[in-house]
Amino acid sequence: MEASAADPAGVGPAPAGAAGAARVGVGTVDYAGGIGVTPGNLKSRAVIGAVWTTGGFAVQQVMRLATNLVLTRLLSPGMFGLMSLVNVFIQGLQQFSDVGIGPSIIQSKRGDDPAFLNTAWTIQVVRGFALGAMSATIAWPVAKLYDERMLVWLLPAAGLGAVIAGFNSTALFTLNRHLEVGKLTVRSVVGQLVGAAVMIGWALLHRSVWALLAGNLAAAVAALIFSNTLLPGVRNYFHWDRTAAREMTRFGRWIFVSTVLTFLALEADRFIFGKLVTMAELGVYGVATMLAALPTTAVQRLGGTVIFPALSRAHADGKNFQRVFDRVRMPLLAGSGLVSAGLLAGGNHLIEFLYDKRYYAGGWMLQLSAVSGWVQVLHVMSGSALLAMGSPRSVAAGNVVKLVTLVVCIPLGYHWTRDWGVYSLLGPVWGIILSDVLKQIVLAFSVRRRGLHMGLRNTLLTVLVLASAAAAWPAGNAVRAHVAKPAAGKLLAMAVVAAVCGIIWAPVLYRSLKDRKATAA
Repeated sequence: MEASAADPAGVGPAPAGAAGAARVGVGTVDYAGGIGVTPGNLKSRAVIGAVWTTGGFAVQQVMRLATNLVLTRLLSPGMFGLMSLVNVFIQGLQQFSDVGIGPSIIQSKRGDDPAFLNTAWTIQVVRGFALGAMSATIAWPVAKLYDERMLVWLLPAAGLGAVIAGFNSTALFTLNRHLEVGKLTVRSVVGQLVGAAVMIGWALLHRSVWALLAGNLAAAVAALIFSNTLLPGVRNYFHWDRTAAREMTRFGRWIFVSTVLTFLALEADRFIFGKLVTMAELGVYGVATMLAALPTTAVQRLGGTVIFPALSRAHADGKNFQRVFDRVRMPLLAGSGLVSAGLLAGGNHLIEFLYDKRYYAGGWMLQLSAVSGWVQVLHVMSGSALLAMGSPRSVAAGNVVKLVTLVVCIPLGYHWTRDWGVYSLLGPVWGIILSDVLKQIVLAFSVRRRGLHMGLRNTLLTVLVLASAAAAWPAGNAVRAHVAKPAAGKLLAMAVVAAVCGIIWAPVLYRSLKDRKATAA
């Protein structure tokens, strides 16, 4: 279940992105829908896929933010914190039962064989029912652990989403396999639109956390219906092919380990915060991290649908991997660096402009979390390259380092800063930043061992993110201090921050796009 479709309000965990991805199959294939990827059309499909993914992401994030702004005025921060905790556990069950069905279809030579696809679908349906049962089983212990009685009812209800998703058509993976991203993007937007409408409508009638859950389930139903109409003539049915099942199991072992570790590394903060802080504080933190993750989410989406398949194809075809890697990643890094610098310098103005006073503490959280967001963009790039080169163990190792650091640093950090009022989470947030930096060091070392060079460019771009933010931050504050009307001051401060960061990053963006065109030629 994609976060964008199933989480239209932005209260759930971040999507796994490329973490669960795997090598794309090689060669030209024909199937019932008539889509094939040949060496000649790979480039055009990748470009079109990038356009669809970027455009779809922009639309979804605007919808997600708009929905979030409406709901934060209808519901309390504690409801967002509670739903965030529910989504973390549901997402955790999904990741802990992930056997790499989608990646197996994407990379296997049998990925268009009906027997293979229907065996995968059968496994997926069984897994969905198992997830629903597990969500009901853990409800009472989790409610006792966090002392939240509502979890007894919310977790089983949320588990229905996994049951529904189990019946999604394998056409989703087939289209991804062949870089046909347009229909996948439309599916995500439709699911999010339906979920948002249900959330807002329910919240207007009943101001309760059930509005958030109802929206997620509605989005899951919309995704199910749409997935079964993506490819005319493709209909899944129960089937069992032992050879196909063995192949998926063998391939999915390290994908499973990497996916589980990625989830724990990404969501350990919410698990721990749920025990340390109030649901209201967790809700404010969730709003801040949702905005900070914008560049990461964009690159993750591209990583799973375009970057990883393109890198896998380049590696399988024996092309100059370094050249393809640089051409793909530099424009994305430049764009992400610009956004991260802007959030680091002006995140407090953005929070105070968009949200009411209950969420103002999220301002400094957003600013610091933007640093983690930038480092996570580097994670996606490094991880996609490692997976494309057939090294999921290196990604798993990076996640182990991050997870251990989080488990140690979040409680220690909270112990040091818990009495600092609105800055009580300052220590844990710095711990999260440290964990991301250490993970990137592991990934960078692994990439370097496989002959890829990216360390110098990553370092220079990171310095530029910090330097441009340092230049824009005092400029924005100075403008805001001299404007009498608060709303106008916040808006002008954001405009100044955007202008300063834009001027500094414009040459980098221009150079990266120019180099991409030159190498493509």
